[in-house]
Amino acid sequence: MLNPRFLVITGILILASCSKKIIPEKPAVYNTDYKLDTLPLSEIDIPIKINLKPLYDLAEKKVETVYTSDNYPNQWSYDGCDTRYMYQFKRDRLRISTKNNVIRLAFSGFYKVRGSQRVCVGNTGVSPWAPDCSCGYKEEPRRVEVGFQAVIGIHADYSVSSIIERMEPLPVDKCEVCFFKKDITKTVMDQLKLELDSAKMSIMDTLSKINLRSQFQNIWNKLNSGQNLYGLGYLKMNPEKIRISSLAADNDTISLSVGLSARPIISSVKPADTKSPIPNISDFKPHSSFNLFLDAQLDYDSLSNIITNRMKGYRMDISQVPQKYVMVESVKIYGDGKDKLILGVEFSGSNSGIMYFIGKPVYDKITGTLEIKNLDYDLKTKNLFLNTAKWLFDKKILNALNKHSKFEVANYINNLLPQLNQQLNREVYKGIFTTGKMESLQVTDLLPATGVFILRCNAKGELAMQVNSINL
Repeated sequence: MLNPRFLVITGILILASCSKKIIPEKPAVYNTDYKLDTLPLSEIDIPIKINLKPLYDLAEKKVETVYTSDNYPNQWSYDGCDTRYMYQFKRDRLRISTKNNVIRLAFSGFYKVRGSQRVCVGNTGVSPWAPDCSCGYKEEPRRVEVGFQAVIGIHADYSVSSIIERMEPLPVDKCEVCFFKKDITKTVMDQLKLELDSAKMSIMDTLSKINLRSQFQNIWNKLNSGQNLYGLGYLKMNPEKIRISSLAADNDTISLSVGLSARPIISSVKPADTKSPIPNISDFKPHSSFNLFLDAQLDYDSLSNIITNRMKGYRMDISQVPQKYVMVESVKIYGDGKDKLILGVEFSGSNSGIMYFIGKPVYDKITGTLEIKNLDYDLKTKNLFLNTAKWLFDKKILNALNKHSKFEVANYINNLLPQLNQQLNREVYKGIFTTGKMESLQVTDLLPATGVFILRCNAKGELAMQVNSINL
């Protein structure tokens, strides 16, 4: 005869082995992830100041510091039949000045001349050369003001345009040598013009070979890669267009504005770098500061971990059904691809399984809180519970989920702002620095995509750039 106690234990084990978890069908999810092109295009105008030192250094290299007559001082040069001379010209360092969009590279030069004259009939000398006479040898060299003026621009293909004119030499001191008191200054100035015209052509030839595409491409690549926000995710600008204003010169600086059309995102995981050739420069249309639209992409796993940590082990006794209770094991959040969030709650207790809830995410701008409104059992969960475990319909469960499914987005935004501002104030590439401040960051929309939860934001602020070095 079988032991009654054995039968009871066996019966309990059989019943336990036959019980099944309550697992309803998952709620419908729509494949309508929000694509990046639904994000409004951000227009960012960046005032840029470019130090003129590279242009200054280029001119210093191309303009000789000393000019002389041919084979000075061993051989004479001739001005017609009746005048022979030799000269030396030395310049001091270049001086930069600007007016409107014209850059002036001026310098003072000092020259000395030695020469003599004779009497000619036609092109034949009929007298010996007079004794040599000079100016600038026994006294101070004679001074002359010379230089160039330039208008610099950038073509749509990033090549540099330049119009450079040699300024007319302005002699401050004149030289009169020999017994005819002939003004030899003009002769020296004419020779100097030839030398400076040659230097001008050399500068223009060098500038015409400059193309800034590679440098702008480096910046473009940076904008197309995820920049670490140190614990708050990664910023990727996703630029689409670039525009550059005309240049204006001021003292030793060129000022211009670079406009950028972009669709930036902030994601919790590092986005893949995008490789794309920088487009040609578009027509410039000025915008005020920047009005930035960006998507802050929150990973559902992170949200799920937050609510699971809050609720794991949370017990809810069902008052209407004595001895029935539910214990939360985990909560998984994901989007339905339209406008709702789905909560999958894994539970144990009197029964075990999964129950699904669905609600609409709402952001409270005053408190900075994200919560799920109108949270209710999903229809498929309802249908299954009606047939298996009606007691699981209990307001205690809904109230607990409502209480613990609120997220302090304001803290995220407050922590995000200084990190974004740090990205605005740094060396983005060697010799190129940005400075700026993002004044505000406001959540404008919530997009529960299937892959990530998107906080669509709008930011306003100021941004400027300083270029201290250009490879000429």
